[in-house]
Amino acid sequence: MDSEVGTATSIERTFQYDDDLPSLPVPKLEDTLKKYLDSVKPLTTDEEYKETERIVGEFGQGIGQELHKKLLERARARKNWLEEWWRDRVYLTSRTPLGVSSMYGANRTMESFWPPCVGSNIERAAISTWYMLRYFEELRRENIPVERSKTGKMTFSMDQARHMFNGSRIPGAEADKLINFFKTEREGSCPNHLIVSCNGHLFRVDPFDSRGKLVSSREFARQLQNVKDRSTTKRGQCMSTLTADERSRYAENQKHLKSLHPVNEQHIKTINTAIVMLALDDSTPSTYTELVQAAMSGRNVHNHWLDKSVLLICNKNGSLSCISDHAPFDAMICVEMIYWGYVKLEKTGGVWPDSDCEVRGDLAQPQELVFVTDSAIEAAIVTAEETHYRMVDNVDILCSYFLNLGKDWCKQYRIHPDFLCQLAIQLAYYRMYGRPAATYETATTRQFNHGRTETCRSCSSESLAWCKAMMDPNATRAEQVELFKAAYIKHFESMSDAMQNKGCDRHLLGLYFISDEMGIPPPEIFLDPGFVKSGGGGNFVLSTSLSGYKPCLGMVPPMCQDGYFFSYRILTDKIEFAVVTYKNSSETDNHAIFKHVTQSLIQIRDITMQTASKL
Repeated sequence: MDSEVGTATSIERTFQYDDDLPSLPVPKLEDTLKKYLDSVKPLTTDEEYKETERIVGEFGQGIGQELHKKLLERARARKNWLEEWWRDRVYLTSRTPLGVSSMYGANRTMESFWPPCVGSNIERAAISTWYMLRYFEELRRENIPVERSKTGKMTFSMDQARHMFNGSRIPGAEADKLINFFKTEREGSCPNHLIVSCNGHLFRVDPFDSRGKLVSSREFARQLQNVKDRSTTKRGQCMSTLTADERSRYAENQKHLKSLHPVNEQHIKTINTAIVMLALDDSTPSTYTELVQAAMSGRNVHNHWLDKSVLLICNKNGSLSCISDHAPFDAMICVEMIYWGYVKLEKTGGVWPDSDCEVRGDLAQPQELVFVTDSAIEAAIVTAEETHYRMVDNVDILCSYFLNLGKDWCKQYRIHPDFLCQLAIQLAYYRMYGRPAATYETATTRQFNHGRTETCRSCSSESLAWCKAMMDPNATRAEQVELFKAAYIKHFESMSDAMQNKGCDRHLLGLYFISDEMGIPPPEIFLDPGFVKSGGGGNFVLSTSLSGYKPCLGMVPPMCQDGYFFSYRILTDKIEFAVVTYKNSSETDNHAIFKHVTQSLIQIRDITMQTASKL
């Protein structure tokens, strides 16, 4: 949604359509297998492709039919046949520490009304979080408008928005679980406190008064100042660090922590039920690369209770970022909340939103959460910290702009900006490595009941043919343009199908899960090298996502060791990219590939502007 989130009409409530949205469909087996083979072809040799084609044919005529039949039975019994699998088996069974599996976002206030300024963090944390609390109130009242597709023809599920607030992740020995205490006002009351961390201390802060009214932003600032004053002289217990460990080990440590004293379990409950967590960090980033790097690998893990669904960060110099768990919701859900507050801040220039400067003396004082610990917990904190920094220090992030291309230029030449970026990334990779890469692009399926995402496999035979032509000195400009048009049409078709849940990845994943639940060995289609080469099993070399057109850029680490993650944000006259790699990869270089991306964008601009016809 490209317009400001405002106030819903009196006849349309935020969640009113969720139960009436169509069930998530199951594609036809033959359609899925054809799409899968199409995606494998540009990434394999002729010999490899023939073998994959044989395997897929046997699967489609054999065990695949039985698995598909059982998947259809599952779909008839559920409105969303994928939802539980996606949450539980894709996310919650992972034992990977959350520091390298969470979503990281940078709020763009630094480039507009809040340049970095040491000493501004209490004021800016108070104002920005106060607007977030206003959003929380509006969501509880169901006044946040229902999101729709750009054309307005598709109504999107708002269910994921429920899981931003009052939620947390509970560690388990073999699998985690999600808990959530959010309720709309029509559904009843829900917790309305925050957790604020500072210098390793944890505090419960109550930003609503005894009548349930949100305190003023200045009053809230007084509460935050109280937290800071009580935290600066001595480092706290750093209990948040425990949440950054390997998940099974953390589950054991939390179990032990609860056994030490009943107060520990109560404190954990207080944290889990809080609206969100706000961390007052000590970092002083001055660029967006530094801002995201500080959220991920800055020395602030003692302030980050990573189990919380949303963790807001205000640094020492007033710069803002956030961390969110990927299991309960997708990135764009959090982007909408951040954008809502950003618009309010922009309208006021970032100054205090309250005309009343009076601060009441009877405000609830922040309550510090002091745990009962022992030597085992203290040792576990050290281990968790070492584990966390060993992993996040391996992640390299680059945020940068490409100027003179943006929404206006794309509109003039009738090129969708998402396609522009996708082709530029693919050409950059081809130019750098001399081969194509399996490419994942996120496609929303929120028009279905509790829909999340499907994969748009954007590396196609058509896009590869265009990349080759762009690198061929003998190719004519006319040939390059025609191949560009063919790639454009193919990408549009692939994205449209994916948004209808007619890609191949979610369907194949469902068939794999069915085979696993039947207790049979994985069918050959999932063991074929062509499956891995095309990105199957989480092996996409390029994982990409359009962050939209709003002032928030999000990112996650790459899917595979020698891969890249790209996110991009489209502005009026420029495009912002985030490129993420692993430092210990001998294959990747985010600075080098971004240079190739800029060269690719220049080439696309030139061939487009030099031809009279428009796409």
